[in-house]
Amino acid sequence: MILHAKRRRATVAINRLGEVCVLSEPAGDAGHDGYGKSTADEQFVSFGVERVVKVYGSGATNPVSERHLGGRLPADSPLLVLTHDTAVQAGFRVVYAGETFEIDSMTTYPTHVEANTTLVTGSA
Repeated sequence: MILHAKRRRATVAINRLGEVCVLSEPAGDAGHDGYGKSTADEQFVSFGVERVVKVYGSGATNPVSERHLGGRLPADSPLLVLTHDTAVQAGFRVVYAGETFEIDSMTTYPTHVEANTTLVTGSA
């Protein structure tokens, strides 16, 4: 059982240190091919804002530089830390400091939620 004080401390820290980000969800139901990939360009609709903290893993020595390309998206994958009651789900997008990240997967902890992401568009 989690003490409410720990959850409250995590929420306060995210609200104090986090940056206000725009949250977007997929709009409509695009068709998919046999591999689960969308056959049309996906459209996203903004539905709110939340404070988010961006964290890089221990292997990221220079988080500003792009490490390598893989597939259709650059492989710049920070971890986003969100409050425990976030409205974000896998497949949604978060605009953080002018960069758009797509949520790949989420890990829920009693105090917060960590989202693994992929950079979709960067600031030009």
